[in-house]
Amino acid sequence: MSKPILDAEEVQALLSAVAPEEQTNALLATFPPLLQPAKVDVFKFGENQSAGLDQYPMFSNMHERLSEVLTERWGSIFHREIPVFFKELVEKSYIDLLDSDEPRVYFTLESPGHGTMLFVLDMALVVSYIDAILGGSGEIVPEEGSVLTLVELRIAERIAESACTLLSNLWKPIRKMEFKLRRIDLDPMSLAMTAEDVPCFSTTNVIVVGEEARGDFSLHYPLPFLEPMLMTMRKQAREKTGTFDDEWGRELHEAIDQTPLELRLELGRCRLQVRNFLHIKPGDFLPLTLSEQEPSKLWIENFPLFTANPGQQQGMLAAEILEQIHIGGNE
Repeated sequence: MSKPILDAEEVQALLSAVAPEEQTNALLATFPPLLQPAKVDVFKFGENQSAGLDQYPMFSNMHERLSEVLTERWGSIFHREIPVFFKELVEKSYIDLLDSDEPRVYFTLESPGHGTMLFVLDMALVVSYIDAILGGSGEIVPEEGSVLTLVELRIAERIAESACTLLSNLWKPIRKMEFKLRRIDLDPMSLAMTAEDVPCFSTTNVIVVGEEARGDFSLHYPLPFLEPMLMTMRKQAREKTGTFDDEWGRELHEAIDQTPLELRLELGRCRLQVRNFLHIKPGDFLPLTLSEQEPSKLWIENFPLFTANPGQQQGMLAAEILEQIHIGGNE
């Protein structure tokens, strides 16, 4: 143990030489020196705090199931099954999510009271969607460098209207919101939806229209847009530890239904002293505690379930169930 800086006599001399309000510092001087870390970073409140998708599992669960909704919506437009696959759910800065060489169409959507968010489709999906609306198969692939005509841009607004309805339904369990189209752009640098370094929660699904016609369907939420809902999503994540999967539930019930159980019918019990037990021989009778007219008990492990009468059926010993035994109550 480290030796105090001051001896007892030195402490007493020091206390007599200082004012009462300074005696605390004098007492502290008697403590051994504390080991200090080699490096201590300066702490500032709010620094290095990240929104963190892992803090809001409800947001993740909601958007991971988006592929099911898209499969139904796009299938109704193309009048056939359109495969949709979940691709990723990430947190990126606004400038990073715009960095792409793929031709895309950018739909800025607005929700009154919350701000703007971004809905992005690869050009191939927009061209296919428009072709399907006009009666085509939707499997055409746009030529490199192609742009949308004014008529096609007008038709593309129907995609935005469908997305607005989808988003309103998607967010309904958390907060009632209405979405409307604010702007359609082909150049992401002209959007100026938010500052470049603002974090965004982004989700992407791949939609396959044909062998060659496929593309990404993405939703991007700037953090300021989500802030009013973050507390709700965090609270609900604590209250609800997980979502219930119907298919998993069915499989669990089927597994439980097929689990074997071993039942036993107890006809009665008796007590014997050891000396009497050692002299038991064939032909002896054991005095059971159960009277002749009293029903037996049907057990599973250590729990009595039913009263039953022993008997026979089709040449086999059997038990006739009489009534249920309520565990914990009067039997």
